[in-house]
Amino acid sequence: SRFFRYSKFIYKWLVQPYTSELTGNIKTLVFVPDGAFRLVPFAALHDGKRYLIESYALAVIPALRFSNIEPLEPVSKARSKHAKDILLGGLSQQARPKLKFVKQELDSIQNMINSSTVLLDSLFTADNLFYQFKTNTYRYILLATHGIFSETVQSTFLKTSEQDITPDLLEKLLATGQAIEQQSNIELLALSACQTARGNERAALGLAGLAVKSGAQTVIASLWYIEDKTSALFFPKVFQALTSDSVSRACALQTAQKKLTHLHPAYWSNYVLIGNWM
Repeated sequence: SRFFRYSKFIYKWLVQPYTSELTGNIKTLVFVPDGAFRLVPFAALHDGKRYLIESYALAVIPALRFSNIEPLEPVSKARSKHAKDILLGGLSQQARPKLKFVKQELDSIQNMINSSTVLLDSLFTADNLFYQFKTNTYRYILLATHGIFSETVQSTFLKTSEQDITPDLLEKLLATGQAIEQQSNIELLALSACQTARGNERAALGLAGLAVKSGAQTVIASLWYIEDKTSALFFPKVFQALTSDSVSRACALQTAQKKLTHLHPAYWSNYVLIGNWM
C-alpha cells in the first residue's frame, strides 16, 4: 500500500543510516522533528521486517533544549492524604458527536488504579477540574474528549460539558492551591479522542505548546482522530504497563502499541509521547 511504501522510504532515509550506531543497549529513540516531520508517526516506520516501535520505545521533544531529562524519583510512600494516582475526565453521551466508548475506557483504567477521581459528562467541567486540582494532587491525568491541536496555542482546545479548555486555561487550572506544587508532580497527561488539525504541518506546535503549558512532565496525545472504540482498548494498556511494571513512560506506550501491531498502523501509530520519556 502507499502507506507502507512511504513508511519504508522514510525509515531508509531517516533511521537506516544510523542502524550501526543503534546496536547495544539503546532502548529509546528521541526525535526532535521539524516541518512536515512533526506529523510523521515514527512508530510506524518500517524496515521491511518490523515496525520501529517493535525495536525501540519512542519519544518526541519540541526542541533540543528539552533534552535535559532527569530520571524520575521514586514515588514517596509517605504521600499526602490529598494525593491520588489518577484523575479521569471526559465526555461520552454529552460529546458531539458522542464518544460512546469513553465510559468503558475510564472504567477500565479506574478498575486497575484504586486511588482515582472520575469526572464524566455533566461532571466534566472547568469548575470541577479547578476544585480537584485545588484540593488534590495527581500523578496521572487522562482526558477523553474532543479537542483540536492547532498551529497556535490560541486555537488549541479541549471540550468540556460547559466550555472549551485552552492551554492558557489549563495552565491556570493547574496553578491553583496545591496544584502549584502539583504541576511538576504530574508524571503523565494523556489526551484521548483529540486530534491534530488535519493537513497542517505546524499544527503539532499546538500540541507541543499544550504539553509545555500543562506543566506535566509527559504528554501522550494523537496526531489524528481515531475512533474512541480504539482509544478504549489502547489507553488501559498504557496504564496497565505503567502501573504494573517498572518501565519508563515511553516503554509503557511502546508496550501498548506493540499489542496492536496486528492492526493497520492507522489505529495505533497516531499516539505520540512528548516530553520526559523516562
